[in-house]
Amino acid sequence: MSRYHYLATLSLGYLIYSFGPSTLVANQTPVVEAVEVTENSETTAEASTGKPGQVTQVTGGRKVESRTDKPADVELVEVPAITTRDLLNKPKNLARWHMGAVLYTAHEGPLNPFNWRDADDGESAGLLLGDDPSAGLELTPDIYKYVIELNDYYLVDRFTFKNFTAVGSIQMYSANALVRSDSEEWQVLSEPVEFSEEGYVSARFEEVDTKYLMVVFNILETGSIGIFGVYGDMTLAETRLPRTREDAEAVQTQSLDSSETTKFNFGSLHGGSRITHVSAEDTTGTENLIDDDVETYYQFPPDSKEDVVIIDMSEQQEVNRVSMLFESGPGIFDFYMTNDLPEGMEIIDDEPTASTSESLDEDTALNWEQQNILENPMRLATLPGGLGEYLALTSIFGAPTVQRVILPESFFENNKYAMEFEVDGSEGRFRADFEAIETRYLIVRFTPTPGSEGGSGLRIFEIGLFGDVPEDKRRLARIPVFEFFENSVNLNGDGDSPTGTGDGDNGVPDGGGAPRPPPPVSPL
Repeated sequence: MSRYHYLATLSLGYLIYSFGPSTLVANQTPVVEAVEVTENSETTAEASTGKPGQVTQVTGGRKVESRTDKPADVELVEVPAITTRDLLNKPKNLARWHMGAVLYTAHEGPLNPFNWRDADDGESAGLLLGDDPSAGLELTPDIYKYVIELNDYYLVDRFTFKNFTAVGSIQMYSANALVRSDSEEWQVLSEPVEFSEEGYVSARFEEVDTKYLMVVFNILETGSIGIFGVYGDMTLAETRLPRTREDAEAVQTQSLDSSETTKFNFGSLHGGSRITHVSAEDTTGTENLIDDDVETYYQFPPDSKEDVVIIDMSEQQEVNRVSMLFESGPGIFDFYMTNDLPEGMEIIDDEPTASTSESLDEDTALNWEQQNILENPMRLATLPGGLGEYLALTSIFGAPTVQRVILPESFFENNKYAMEFEVDGSEGRFRADFEAIETRYLIVRFTPTPGSEGGSGLRIFEIGLFGDVPEDKRRLARIPVFEFFENSVNLNGDGDSPTGTGDGDNGVPDGGGAPRPPPPVSPL
């Protein structure tokens, strides 16, 4: 039975990833003083005072000496809670250290591996499998071969990366074993894809069931490239962090040696975060802000006087870096962190909206999906995506509403932790490192420079909020979050049971189902 039939049968059954016993969990909230960037472009860690929240390094922004404008109330629209159906439509990036992927350089033939620690080294190719969307690796004119070993076999059909300043082309290959880059076992997946301007580069190819990919760069002009992405049939519904009290108690913080930790993006969909509010009227696609996919983005209206987005990590996490990929005109970015949204966020309006069941409460959606599909004729007539679904759901639950709230100016004036940076419209990425602080919410606010509002507006591709996790817990373990439904039926009609048919625990397939070859002989 294929992965697609399996997921359709389970409906809302999905898997989550969890850290081991050393995962960082909030213990207490430190008192944080206001942050000020000391220099333009970059400051060093040696300049840090060691106080929580003190910025230690900045790239992509300039210090704001003083702001003449006074923060005002901001009207926000509440974003409907993300559902499992949403996550089933979002492919998971498989080319990540936290997914168990391994990167090798193979420029001359033999494979030279990188490790997890290299993901935070700005001069190492190891960063290409890291989480930070602002990270870039400089390449000079030459031929570069990178082999990506996924943690299992998957059906994959797309490779992406963000090009910053390089000029050249890429070509994709796959193999059935971990072999030298000059081996004849590598099969061509795509024609060369050329790139010469800043933007995402995507190599799409016919779906292939593989564990081993090779990307060959032919760099013609020196420049920087961003982190890799490999996507296929695995979705974000299978890669969530646990968010229950029992899970939190099971992963209490241990004392961490900073030399034995690495960065993890807690502010991501796979990290369990969600977008709760935006200043734009249209909330469609807000999940693109944190989906670890540089091809997707969220566009704010071009005539906005200011743009605001709120990210909720679901619980307090200890973080020490914020980064972002974006396009904008000149203006000022403000970053605020808080453990609680202000009580002054009064509701100013509730209006019916034409959205479908995605805006329903998650528990309601779960109860709805748990019904045996063959015992519910209405369910058969209202499969996702049609008008019948909306009419059926609204007749039962009532039309969902959109909630508008006010984020008061007092929040911005009194926030104990804030960073302000000016951009001139030429930058496309931003990163700030700071002394660790425990927080739950990140609020990003962009104010265009007066007179520049007539451009294309703010477009954000990715926002990341990072913390350190123990290096020995760098790989995440799968655990089931929902019991499989006993009454689930096989939509394929082939008689296979939805449970006990895969290669993983609880019958969950680990990948695309290709035969596993014997372990390859190390080429090193």
